[in-house]
Formats: sequence, C-alpha cells, structure tokens
Amino acid sequence: MPTKFHPATRLTLRLTVFAGLAAFGLLGSADVINKLIWLAGMAFLLGSFREARISEGQFERRLVLLFIPQPWKRWPLERFFEIETKYADPSAIESMLPAALLYFYCRSFICVA
Repeated sequence: MPTKFHPATRLTLRLTVFAGLAAFGLLGSADVINKLIWLAGMAFLLGSFREARISEGQFERRLVLLFIPQPWKRWPLERFFEIETKYADPSAIESMLPAALLYFYCRSFICVA
C-alpha cells in the first residue's frame, strides 16, 4: 500500500473553485479568445500540482498539469539514503569578509551624515 505525502491535493475543492471562477469568467462580455485565456489560466493555477508517495521501496512523484495527471516517475529509496550533505561552517571568515567590506564602504562614503 503506497504511503502518500501531505499536504493532500483536495481535488474536489480545486475543481469547485475552478468551476466558480470559470462561471465568473464566462459571464462577462469579453471576446471568446479572452474567455479561453481566462479558463486556461485558472486551470493552470488551480489544476497544476505535484503528488509524491513511497510505494514498494521506491519514491514516486508525478505532476498533475491542468487537471491531467502525468505518469509517475520512480527512483529507488537507496538513492536518497546515500545522499550526503556538505557542512559549511556558517561563521567562516570567508563569508563574513565581503559583508564587512561592504559595510565599511557604505559607512565611509555613502552614508555620511
């Protein structure tokens, strides 16, 4: 049984809001092409999201684009367990030196009161 990640997609809520906005867009007196652009834009904004899950030892992800689900992409879980993150010391002098030079330059030449 696949384990889905949160947040839930709430497809019925998305479709309800899309139907309301579609009705609002179709009521106006604009040209047909403008109404189609409105519908496509609302479908893109409300009907495009990602879904992710873990199933049978694989991480699976898919994109739902304009309310049309795309195929699942799969990667083995071992790939994610082996990823290492490089630790960088946040107090390293190399990262503080440019900020200190900019501060002194600003205080000396620009922010003269």
